[in-house]
Parts: sequence; C-alpha cells; structure tokens
Amino acid sequence: MPATHTLNTVDGSTVISVTGELDASNAEDMFGWICEAIDAPGCRRVSLDLGGVPFIDSTVIRYLIHANAYAHSSDVPLVVSDAQEFVRRVLWTTGVAGVLGMVSSGRAGR
Repeated sequence: MPATHTLNTVDGSTVISVTGELDASNAEDMFGWICEAIDAPGCRRVSLDLGGVPFIDSTVIRYLIHANAYAHSSDVPLVVSDAQEFVRRVLWTTGVAGVLGMVSSGRAGR
C-alpha cells in the first residue's frame, strides 16, 4: 500500500499526516515531505503524524534520524505523534522515539 500524506499548516506549525506503510520504497519521499515543510517560509514546528501508518522499516528510521538532524540545523523542532502500536514499539526499541520527541495523543503507552 503506497503511503500518502497531507500537510496542514496553522501559524507556522505544520502537521504532516501520513497514511499507509512506510518502507524502503517510500522513505525518501517521507524525508522530502518533512524537508519541504521545514523549508516553508515561517515554519516554526513540524509534527509527523503517524496515526495512519501500520508499519515502518529500518530505512524509515534512518531517514527520520536524517530529518531530525535537518530540522535541528534549521532550528525547527520535529516531533512524531500518534504512532500506532507496532510503529511506536519500533521507535522506542531503537531509541529513536526519544530523539524525535515522540508524543502520544491518547493512545496507550509503549
């Protein structure tokens, strides 16, 4: 299932909502969506909403780390929100969740 995304920006805060599986076939696309949001004039924060993503692989983790570095170099906070259980476990197990400031909006903990 190919991943799709929507961007919603309000007052310099952008939410990128992703739906579908993220893996080696589209991780670079995800990275591009994040960088595009960060580079938008007036961007002050980017949140990657993974509520519609049931699966990620190690390629996605690598690109999330690169996206975090890019965001940091641009002085724009990047957070991951609403990850589904499998995705949340992968991000916590690999240590990436803490680096990305992963937040939850009402879903169960790790």
